[in-house]
Amino acid sequence: MNRRNILIVIFILCSFNHIFSETQKSAKLVAYDSITVPGGKVILTAKIEKKILFLRPDIKGEKLLFYIDNKNIGESVTDNDGFAYLPCRISKSGMFELTVKVSTASEFFSDTVSAKIFCSDKNKPTVIVDIDRTIADISWLGYMLKSNNKVKPLKNAPDVLQKLSKSYNLIFVTKREDVFIQKTEDWLKMYKFPDAPVFFWDW
Repeated sequence: MNRRNILIVIFILCSFNHIFSETQKSAKLVAYDSITVPGGKVILTAKIEKKILFLRPDIKGEKLLFYIDNKNIGESVTDNDGFAYLPCRISKSGMFELTVKVSTASEFFSDTVSAKIFCSDKNKPTVIVDIDRTIADISWLGYMLKSNNKVKPLKNAPDVLQKLSKSYNLIFVTKREDVFIQKTEDWLKMYKFPDAPVFFWDW
């Protein structure tokens, strides 16, 4: 092997090492929607995982910071499964924004993420709505393979749910894995479904 080829091999190995080391420090942070009633305790939940190619190993011992409507309410350290939990109470009904950040002292980095905290009106009945094959004209498996603009809602689904939301609390549930949280939220907004919490499956 001549000198030029040796230098090319060294450059490639160094590049892979750089990419891998950066990937090791990159993390995927997820915040989950939650529901409660005025004065009731709610457990706020977030999870952090490493991003190594297609793998998502859980990260334990990481400090996560929790905010409600941009006000810091506390912090929590992740357990062996990468989950951090923070109990709190919401005094009044309404929809509140939860945001979660990774501590600046962490060796990992991730974008700030957000979720909904829905404090429901006790006097309003609740309707639980599945997504796939109920309001979306697709299976949960098919959704994984298509972009949002190729997934259509079932006929009149957005209008019907908008009308229902005036008299009922709405909660969405889905078999979709939580890696599709943002994609699903974007799809619901795209077709003007009511703003409501969504509960996912975590593989």
